[in-house]
Formats: sequence, C-alpha cells, structure tokens
Amino acid sequence: NRTRKIYVLIYIKELKTIRFTNMALIINNECIACDACREECPTIAIEEGDPIYYIDPDRCIECVGVYDEPACISVCPVDCIVPDKDNVESIAKLQFKVKNLSKEE
Repeated sequence: NRTRKIYVLIYIKELKTIRFTNMALIINNECIACDACREECPTIAIEEGDPIYYIDPDRCIECVGVYDEPACISVCPVDCIVPDKDNVESIAKLQFKVKNLSKEE
C-alpha cells in the first residue's frame, strides 16, 4: 500500500501560519489504460481517453471524505497519477464539490 500525500506545505508569512493545500490530479503519459483507477473513482471523474485516461477536474474530489488518500493513486500500477501544479484546490473547495456532486445523485 503506497501512501502518498498530495499536499504542498505553504508558509504564509503575513499570518505566520502553516497550512496544507491540495493539488488537483492529472494522469501523465505513462498511463497504460488499464482501467484500475477508473473503477476505484467514487465520483466517476476518470474518463477513458485516447491514448491515456483523463481526470475531470470538476468531478474529482481527491477522495476527500471518502478515503484517506485518492483511490486512483493507490491502485495505479505505473504511478502515472500526479499532482497538477497548475491547479491548486483547497480542502474547502473539495468539500464544496463533494456537496454539489452528492446533490446530483
């Protein structure tokens, strides 16, 4: 069981506090389209692409409130799911997405 934290430690000088910020996830070119991640995703955020899979950032909640870590990362046999440094999301934003997605059901 691989435990990875997708957190970036950010020091805010003005507040002199430390907080953790989540980064959205992306699937890189090492994807072998094995379907393992897609089956584990609780919000059906992973879609089949050509040639690699794609994570819909509007549906991905990084398994907040469901698992301790993103399930897709745990099951990926080639470690191709990585943080997207260009798309940082707070825990509050992820929790907001969880609420909105559960309203859809």
